[in-house]
Amino acid sequence: MDPKQIIKPIALISGANKGIGFETAKYLVKEKGYFVFIGARDITLGKKAREEIGALQDTLVVQLDVSNEDSIKNAVQEISKRTNSIDVLVNNAAIAIEQKGPTQTDIKTLKSTFDVNFYGAILLTQAVLPLLRAGKEKNIVNVSSDLGSLGLASYPEYKFFGNPFFSYGASKTALNAFTVHLANELRSEGFKVNSANPGFTATDLNHHRGIKSAKQAGEFIGLIASLPIGNIPTGSYFNEDGVLPF
Repeated sequence: MDPKQIIKPIALISGANKGIGFETAKYLVKEKGYFVFIGARDITLGKKAREEIGALQDTLVVQLDVSNEDSIKNAVQEISKRTNSIDVLVNNAAIAIEQKGPTQTDIKTLKSTFDVNFYGAILLTQAVLPLLRAGKEKNIVNVSSDLGSLGLASYPEYKFFGNPFFSYGASKTALNAFTVHLANELRSEGFKVNSANPGFTATDLNHHRGIKSAKQAGEFIGLIASLPIGNIPTGSYFNEDGVLPF
């Protein structure tokens, strides 16, 4: 079904062919009545995810590699052929490719991590902003991590204190900074921009070592993404228990 012909809120989710992104897409479609653009770096895996969700009339797959500007541009062009607006953007795509502290981190690995987790979110947000401005909900959710919290990282009692995931954690700290600055810039336009930490989730990113299921995490992200505008603040940082320190 052409999204221009339906009256439903529309979401775009990056990295939505598996893990948290997939479960977020499934939740928004099945539980909240959204039309979802499934952003997938591998179009074949995206189509497989779409079939698994099952509501083919409420989903479309777009090839989307957030580390590639041409891919982002092409994805937005494809989306724009089908809709004049987007209500929700979920910047979910992320990688974690090295477990080392700052003195041992390879700079190429650091740059590669930032290309996806930080720069990719910025580039995608900038590219779809005209569509978001035309939407009703104007909701941007940046999928972060408690490893990005400087407040927690400096607290010796924090369960992951002294963790070796510098590249990943730093990229999420930067993403949180993007959340705050973007929220401030777009506040007068009625946007809601927040970071959401789904918790230590069992996904490919951590070789399924997490203690939460992707379904649990996806439902949490989907809830933040679909809350009515009047029910959520902007420029904040959430987990399931409330607000986290940046």
